[in-house]
Amino acid sequence: MRNDLRTIAGKLGVDVEQLAGNAVLLLPENMESASAGEDFCDAGDSLLLAKLLKREKVPCTTAFDLGVRPKVLDRRGADVWLGLLWLFAENGFFPVAVSVLSEWISTKFMQGSQAGDSESPLDEPTKVHVELCVQRKNAMSRIKFEGSARDFIAVLSAQKELGNRGEE
Repeated sequence: MRNDLRTIAGKLGVDVEQLAGNAVLLLPENMESASAGEDFCDAGDSLLLAKLLKREKVPCTTAFDLGVRPKVLDRRGADVWLGLLWLFAENGFFPVAVSVLSEWISTKFMQGSQAGDSESPLDEPTKVHVELCVQRKNAMSRIKFEGSARDFIAVLSAQKELGNRGEE
């Protein structure tokens, strides 16, 4: 399944070894459809998330870190756009990466809520848009997700639980 990673490295024009050792890859959202580096479009939210992960010392790489200069889409709506998010479950930072991502999503959606609201902002129609890849030793899960923050956090929690079971 790491063949997909080789394909991505080839599209980015980098060696696959440059992607090794990461807990998280945050890559352009149009990796599948773009034909060359100048066609790549990265989500602004991906870059914000990368900064948070790096602040927590999580090994994280973006296209910019690899020398690729994609266009950055700065969307003004409330939705979260993350492009291609690749998590490496065998990396010891996997639980930290999932926790940082979950907390960031929760905080982002809670900021827009009013105190005393009866509905949780995590259930509002605002969506998380991401292609999530979770790489394990012998398998890779790929999920194209467009849904509520609550549902995305549930998906992340399930992936974290699967990762915990794999360590036993």
